Amino acid sequence: DKDAVRAVMAARVLECLLERYDQLRTVERKSLALVRRVDYGDIDPVLVPVRKDDGLLWDYLRLTVSSAPYRGRKGRVIKVFCVDKNSGGVMGIAELGSELQASKLRDEFIGWDLACLYQGRRLQNVAVMGTCVCTGAFGPLTGGKFIAAAMTSTEAVNWWRRKYDDVLAAITTTSLYGKSSVYNRLPEYRYLGTSP
Repeated sequence: DKDAVRAVMAARVLECLLERYDQLRTVERKSLALVRRVDYGDIDPVLVPVRKDDGLLWDYLRLTVSSAPYRGRKGRVIKVFCVDKNSGGVMGIAELGSELQASKLRDEFIGWDLACLYQGRRLQNVAVMGTCVCTGAFGPLTGGKFIAAAMTSTEAVNWWRRKYDDVLAAITTTSLYGKSSVYNRLPEYRYLGTSP
């Protein structure tokens, strides 16, 4: 039931926001100004890796725009802003991070068994797109599809290679609400099924 899932997630998002309230308030005005700067009548979207100094801005947007709770990601991570080149305004955010140790659907699709999974550090070559959300009017303009597709681009894959010295062979993701998602009809992503 999507409504029950939404209610649980909303409560957890509120917990996450309250835990970091004082810290997030320091960037609230700047974050809102970046989002309001966009003129959706004339946009030119591009992905930009988040600089270390702007990590809190990204976190603010992640916690206020997404309906999923967020307490950070352990392991490898590359955070990205989707920016309008014309205005410099932020239209969305995304994140690539360390992949799950085990994923039955992924492992069956690739053909990995447990022995295969840990030989040759294969998980180093797979990342998960754990965040892909739009701000403002970019969502109804299919901005989520743009961001999801752009996160598989050569440029995004090269960010991973430069930062971690590993080549990405695959990017996985999950949907909050099952098969009906922003990833539908994107050739860059293949639906593998529903996790138990």
